[in-house]
Amino acid sequence: MPYEIFKNNLLLFILISPSNANTIYNLIKIPNLEIYNNKSINGIKYLRANKPFQVGERNDNVTCFNSNIQTIDEKFKLIEENFNKYNSDFLKKINLKYVVLCENLSVSEIDAGGVPNHQ
Repeated sequence: MPYEIFKNNLLLFILISPSNANTIYNLIKIPNLEIYNNKSINGIKYLRANKPFQVGERNDNVTCFNSNIQTIDEKFKLIEENFNKYNSDFLKKINLKYVVLCENLSVSEIDAGGVPNHQ
């Protein structure tokens, strides 16, 4: 899968709790998210940023910008296809439950492709 797709559109957060549309912020403490797709065959919930967000303080913050919905629609099939290669048992073992789709992801002002959150 091209690095550009991850660099511009994918932010991974590994979390513990399931999500409902009204409780996303309370569960994962990332503002401005909405459910894009929650019907994947392996149980992953795909979230999208509907506004830019910044999480963290000082130098170790994570910044991400919202993508145009058409851009996500165009690339989602490829993203989902690649995540569907992993079975739900493996994803449960590594606690991957959510994928946040956004653009221009940076961590500490350094461009990034995805960031796992083990907490």
